[in-house]
Amino acid sequence: MKITLSAVLCLLLVASVQAATPLHDAVAANDIEAVRANISKRLLRKRSDDGSTPMHVAAWKSDLETVKLLHSAGASLKARDNNNLRPLHCAIAARKSEMARWMIQQGAPVDDWSAIGTPLMVAVIANDLETARLLVERNATLAARTNLGATLMHLAAEHGHPQMIRFLLERGAKADLWMPDGTRPIHLAVGNGHTEAATTLLKAGVSVESRDGSHYTSMHYAARFGDAAVVQWLIDQGADHSPRDREGDTPLHIAAIGNHPEVAKVLFAAGARPVKNQYGLTPADIAQKVGAAPENFTVE
Repeated sequence: MKITLSAVLCLLLVASVQAATPLHDAVAANDIEAVRANISKRLLRKRSDDGSTPMHVAAWKSDLETVKLLHSAGASLKARDNNNLRPLHCAIAARKSEMARWMIQQGAPVDDWSAIGTPLMVAVIANDLETARLLVERNATLAARTNLGATLMHLAAEHGHPQMIRFLLERGAKADLWMPDGTRPIHLAVGNGHTEAATTLLKAGVSVESRDGSHYTSMHYAARFGDAAVVQWLIDQGADHSPRDREGDTPLHIAAIGNHPEVAKVLFAAGARPVKNQYGLTPADIAQKVGAAPENFTVE
């Protein structure tokens, strides 16, 4: 379910700089003199095809001086584009921390939903700790969830931000809440190779054996991710090398599905042995079905 900032924002950023007026053009070029020459009440309200005002474009493409100039001329920090983004969402997503904090101090709404979530969600994904702190001070909702049911802790874990995880814990966020499908933050940390983030969660009391709705443990997620070092890290934390999910699949089965022989080696070295799932299939059987080498998923 990964909500990567770069992936989500790529299309938004392309759309957001489509110029509609000479003022949009000047702002996109970060040409302060051209901005001054083209400012008018009418053009400040004009929108591009994606609904961006010059202030949206400034948040994406320009600097704080331009944003302040537009604001002093009457540009709104509350306008929404076609994706429901306000300029604050754009500034945080563009990793312009100083600009974002200035907007917050000017009264920009701190808890609005958009196509990329609330401003605090965007700050968590971007690992912008100072902006996140200011948003929380301005009463941004810590309990907000994405449309998939992910909490802020899920987002911080998924993107591998241990310092953000610690900040959220300090503010009272729970470390081990479920998404509707049972996914927990530690699953997303491990499933994306972020062992430092996972360590932070374990220190907060999260169990390495916690399960999702399919009865996957972190070991299943690591096997699916396919990084043998992450699997070894879990073993070093005392994780069970052979838990079964609802269909009887062990991490060896999951490694076979993804053709991850190095993961299988680590699991075998830890004592894992091939067993049949509820469909009577061993990891080697699955490997054969997916075109992998069955011998990599069995023991002599």
